Amino acid sequence: MTDVRELPIFVPHEGGHLAAVVTVPEGRPRGLVLMLPGASLDESVGSYLLFERAAPRLAERGLASVRMDYFGLGESTNDTEAWQLGEIEPALEQAEAVLAAVRRGVEVERFAIATLCYGGRVALRMTARPECVGAICLAPPLIDRGGWTSLRRRYARSPIASALRGSKRFRRHVVRPLKRALAERKPTSLVRDAVGQLGHARVLVLYSESEAGRDVYKARATKSLSSMTDRLEASQRGQFGIELLPTDPLAGFDLMPPESQELVLDKVVEWLDGSFARSEQAPAGAQAAA
Repeated sequence: MTDVRELPIFVPHEGGHLAAVVTVPEGRPRGLVLMLPGASLDESVGSYLLFERAAPRLAERGLASVRMDYFGLGESTNDTEAWQLGEIEPALEQAEAVLAAVRRGVEVERFAIATLCYGGRVALRMTARPECVGAICLAPPLIDRGGWTSLRRRYARSPIASALRGSKRFRRHVVRPLKRALAERKPTSLVRDAVGQLGHARVLVLYSESEAGRDVYKARATKSLSSMTDRLEASQRGQFGIELLPTDPLAGFDLMPPESQELVLDKVVEWLDGSFARSEQAPAGAQAAA
């Protein structure tokens, strides 16, 4: 078994410190995996069990990894305002700060990203970096909020809305038609932008069958991404995909039975290892030209 070392670090950023744990293999790494959490984990670094268990397995394959907490979560300092789904810039800047620090420390250029939920939106933006070889996104929220969500948030607590909420006729003839007309259906532009990076970066979106069956937004994302995959050129189809795993919701990895945990863990580790292997096999200069 490869000698695996774990090193806790704190990366200075905007007057605070971002907490992270770096896992490194024996010898110089082949690459680095950046692990990004969702926006609701509030325990300690690496509290998403999948990433904690994936790190030593990646090290056995010669890959370093770093799992981090955003500001206001886990052991990172600095409070943060409530996360807004469409605003990824603060999290993106934090992820890039940790990535830059660890890449210098382990002396690698190429990196991949593994993410949970909200982190998937950050990862899709980071595929624009030419050194990125892939992003695997677990249960990401990929349907942009449209007019219905904005309308509901603006007026849901108004006195008029409260008075009308109990009217069956109002719900049937006003609310339901508006919801159908203004409902969110299209995936975020981050997905379309990431498709443009398939020359050097693979992308895989994972949902569980249970959440895709019960969550209307994940169901829409599954349908839209499957349709997008079908329209790709043959040379790109191996670079972009969506899969449904026969498990419980992926955010609850620590609550899954052992066989389901192994299925998800194997999928993530094999896919990340394969992303670096593809990059290593690419002809010289191919990525620079892509």
